[in-house]
Amino acid sequence: MSADERPAALGSYEVLCRLSAGGMGEIFLGRRSGAHGFERLVALKTIRTDLRGDQSIHAMFLDEARLAARITHPAVAQVFDFGEERGRLWLAMEYVAGVPLSSLLVDPPLVPPAVTARILAEAC
Repeated sequence: MSADERPAALGSYEVLCRLSAGGMGEIFLGRRSGAHGFERLVALKTIRTDLRGDQSIHAMFLDEARLAARITHPAVAQVFDFGEERGRLWLAMEYVAGVPLSSLLVDPPLVPPAVTARILAEAC
């Protein structure tokens, strides 16, 4: 993705960089700034550019936003905001810094089996 494809802002969030892309969406690192140096980093999820015209994807994204906003659990990223900017739906979520679990579960694993089991148990 070129820099000109990355939105400069989504709602009141400045888009800093692209973090990842998946089956239907892209995740950007965003920042919301406020008075007296207030700043909060968020994960901004959007529909991939090439899928934005697909009404079934649009409907799935709206369903995901509605459901995710209802979930409150320590192991699930919190949803802060939702909006639409120039036809682009977006979801602002808690940014959790770290590495994907899949990057730790290589052969040989980078974490002991007991730690892996605990992580998986907590995820369930």
